[in-house]
Amino acid sequence: MLRVVESHRFEELAVALAEALAPVASPFAPPRVAIPSRAVGRWVQYALATRAGIAAGYQTEFLEGLIATELTADQPDLRPLGKGGLEAALASVLADRTVLDHPALAPARTYLASDGDDGVGPRRVQLAAELADRTWEYALGRPEWLDAWAAGRAVDSDDVLDPAIARWHGALWHATTRHLARLDGPRLVPIPSLAVARRRARLAAPPGPPVFVIGLSYMPRVYLDALAYLAEARPVTVLAMSPCAAYWADVQRPRRRRAAVAPDDPVALTRWGSPGRDTLAALAELVEGDIDDRFGDSAA
Repeated sequence: MLRVVESHRFEELAVALAEALAPVASPFAPPRVAIPSRAVGRWVQYALATRAGIAAGYQTEFLEGLIATELTADQPDLRPLGKGGLEAALASVLADRTVLDHPALAPARTYLASDGDDGVGPRRVQLAAELADRTWEYALGRPEWLDAWAAGRAVDSDDVLDPAIARWHGALWHATTRHLARLDGPRLVPIPSLAVARRRARLAAPPGPPVFVIGLSYMPRVYLDALAYLAEARPVTVLAMSPCAAYWADVQRPRRRRAAVAPDDPVALTRWGSPGRDTLAALAELVEGDIDDRFGDSAA
């Protein structure tokens, strides 16, 4: 079951977390609490200890690590691929001359030429690092692009900023997925793609201890979907910050930087609130609007 708690004060979210943790805290199967930073983790520890007298029986970790662990623990033939591993895979593919001979990879081949025939120069590693960052962003925000490239299809040129780069990046990702598939051992899947990979394999959501997420102002949709997938087999609670109790998902960000905003729309929400707005709107959709509000009487 997926539950969403919203408040404009972190203290209220900490109280809600303490209430939910009290009956399920356990040293043997501790609930997982996802945090955005170690500083927030310390604050949560302090808030729980202040309320209950002790902060124990739970385990904090970053959301990415939590998803990686919980979605692979029950499948020995499935292993999470982090950004560092993705960078190493891309570097290996860039060292493969048969891959670089692909016509679409001419720009990459030209760039790497200064490394010499032995390929021991720095450019291959530097390019792999940059491509890993961009590929990771696509896995979080444009997973359909990676799916298309892995299948050898091009993405719509109207959707990309530079179609030429997209062509050779797509060819490289296609080669990288083939490279990963040939490796011995468990199947390597980028962490943002784990939930989708499990669904496609018709794997049931893994049971386990309750999961709590607190303090993240923004979460990519793929991670929200991963939490919803986990919620099919265990309680999952997202404690989200929201600037106001009123519905504001319809506040639109101006398309131009200096464009005027609607008179009735708060400037701060209009200019800088779109990531949080999208996360809250997606959460509301996942729970069909059934949200536990903790705003109190002072919320605007």
